[in-house]
Amino acid sequence: MDLMEKLAHLRLLDLSVPCNLLWGGSVLLPLLCHGCPGFSAFVVLGIVPSPQVEDVDRLAVIHITGTKGKGSTSAFSEALLRARGLKTGMYVSPHLQEVRERIRINGRPIPREMFGRYFYEIWDLLEKNKDLPTEVELPTSHPTYFRFLTLMAFHIFRAERVEATILEVGIGGTYDATNVVSRPVACGIVSIGLDHEAVLGNTIASIAEHKAGIMKENVPAFTDRQVPEAAEVLARFALTLRAPLFLIPALDQYRGYSPATLRLGIPGRHQLSNAALALALTKTWLGFRRGELPAAAQFAEPGFRDSGAPFQLELTAEEAKALEETTWEGRCQVIPLPQSGVRLFVDGAHTLESLTACVAWFRESARPDAPRALVCNFSFDRNPARLLRPLMELHRETPNVATLEGSKGDTLNNMAPPNPDLSFQQNLRKAWEEAGCGPATVAPTVTDALQLIATIQGDEKAAVDTDVLITGSLHLVGATLNVVGHEVK
Repeated sequence: MDLMEKLAHLRLLDLSVPCNLLWGGSVLLPLLCHGCPGFSAFVVLGIVPSPQVEDVDRLAVIHITGTKGKGSTSAFSEALLRARGLKTGMYVSPHLQEVRERIRINGRPIPREMFGRYFYEIWDLLEKNKDLPTEVELPTSHPTYFRFLTLMAFHIFRAERVEATILEVGIGGTYDATNVVSRPVACGIVSIGLDHEAVLGNTIASIAEHKAGIMKENVPAFTDRQVPEAAEVLARFALTLRAPLFLIPALDQYRGYSPATLRLGIPGRHQLSNAALALALTKTWLGFRRGELPAAAQFAEPGFRDSGAPFQLELTAEEAKALEETTWEGRCQVIPLPQSGVRLFVDGAHTLESLTACVAWFRESARPDAPRALVCNFSFDRNPARLLRPLMELHRETPNVATLEGSKGDTLNNMAPPNPDLSFQQNLRKAWEEAGCGPATVAPTVTDALQLIATIQGDEKAAVDTDVLITGSLHLVGATLNVVGHEVK
């Protein structure tokens, strides 16, 4: 099998192995299982030079979880630390165009050659040692897709000698493969909402319990204002886990901040809180790693505190520049199509809160007199009736919106059948039309959707000037970037 076939094989393991397994090498990395609270075993596969748990902790990790804003907060945090001259590593998911986007050094996806070289190092060592005895019975000879990439990221960051690591949780927190880190420098929890309900539960409280699991004893954690159900859970877990949990200061509390002069590199008003969380995390990281925190700011007492930041509330010119230069593909991104007046507004919003923010961004950014079109899709584990609400409201305000649900979102997914079932998208169309939002069309691909927009507009000039909102799924956004030939960043 070549590399892409091996990646497809690991994806297939995701279907056959219901556990979130992070397999270590000579490692002793925890084997963590979804749906089995408290299950933690250790596996020794005798792999060298895979990282030990202690080696992972030495990566100087900022660990970030939550529902809405993990990726943007990670990007802001990485940019802030890189601006201080540090060599950074960042592990995020999912990717939009190429899998190497998940593993970044100094803000950029690792090169293809580097990805291939380290992939085969891990793969070959797993193959060599797959028959060695282990302390528990393993369901397959390889970890599944996300767990393999997590182990690979740790290996790369150690081998490439990164000085600071930004680690984004995949799903949840407590039982996520990234949570093998036992001593992060700081933890961040972005806004918590309903998402991945089949795995994390269908209440805010149950989801918050999973997110809270990344907090560690005596490790500072930071969060934005949460809904009451989530706030109560986080405060309770902070006490149980003996972690100091701080409510982040808003940007307008920082000396040197001016809304008139600071323009964040990632658009949208909701990014202000993500940038504020990134500032809290990185100032704390620098304080601990470089001795820049005053003695009075040492974290002694566990539990939640809603005031009193453990660092100076000052936004330096260097930090402001880093926040302004931060970019994050597929989030509130505008892509003008060459040789036409068409503009694509792409945002991988896939929760009710993020779609509400996406609609607010589109209202502010789209041309007031231009025809508008909507291309949206959701993954099968989402609640489409709930998620369509903000988009329906947008339609009622601007009735020239043409709605299209593209079904083939992830062009890199080798598990996708050549003739995908469109029944889910047909149900989306039915829900849209029954809500009185007018006719919608189901398109099998992004290319078909964009071609349909021109057809529906009818007037050639109107089609040229259309503002197109593409949202609902990061896989859909990734497919769009591929269709328009966007550079992998």
